[in-house]
Amino acid sequence: MHLIKNINSTLFFFLELGMFIALAYVGYSFGKSTVTKWLLGIILPLTAILLWGYFAAPKSEHRLELNSRIVFELFLFLTTAILVYQTQFKSLAIIFAIIVVVVVITSYYFEKLNV
Repeated sequence: MHLIKNINSTLFFFLELGMFIALAYVGYSFGKSTVTKWLLGIILPLTAILLWGYFAAPKSEHRLELNSRIVFELFLFLTTAILVYQTQFKSLAIIFAIIVVVVVITSYYFEKLNV
């Protein structure tokens, strides 16, 4: 059981990194001019990083309780998937969303049962 939990935790971490990278790509691709491309490409992931660090990071003093945190995490991840879906990577967005739901629910299960 610990092996599955460790694999899930690793996947969760890579999904976080993927979310930040995807938000940078989305921000850059949604920008109209060079300046707005760079601004959005920096501001979108930076905002997500700050929110994640404040509300969801394991060592945050302001970490949300489990149920609220799961909703928050799903909101950020699935918002990212929706934004990516609006680019040329529709299949990747769908795959990302499915993996996110499975990994977050599995994480919830492990945390709820204190495994």
